[in-house]
Amino acid sequence: MPAGRTVRRPVVRPGLPATARGPCVRPSDAVYGKPLISCENRLYYLARSPARGSPQGVGTVVAFTPSGFVTIRSGTSEFAGEGTTVRDARGLLEGRIVRVFGPVARPYLLLRPRRAPSPIDGAALLGAEVYRA
Repeated sequence: MPAGRTVRRPVVRPGLPATARGPCVRPSDAVYGKPLISCENRLYYLARSPARGSPQGVGTVVAFTPSGFVTIRSGTSEFAGEGTTVRDARGLLEGRIVRVFGPVARPYLLLRPRRAPSPIDGAALLGAEVYRA
């Protein structure tokens, strides 16, 4: 290093946690005149899922297809989109919606279950309400 030049080092404030990438600093602190990003995750304080409210009903199980899919009839014109994960209240059925078809007022939803239910479970699930996971 040439003589007469000094290297500035970031100031670490006492009482702030350190991470693997370096010290955490407040967003208002700056090194070399540039603002630093806080290392605290904003998602940390999200409420847990039971505290977010009651589960939203998606529809009622109408039929099981020979290929293993489940047909659900939506209760209203407001329906869950494709890719939404749904499950029943007892936990026997869980899967993703892969297709929406039928009338606009009360569409049908085609559900691809994670595992195919047994014939006994399938009979118990007919008419059961399913909810967003």
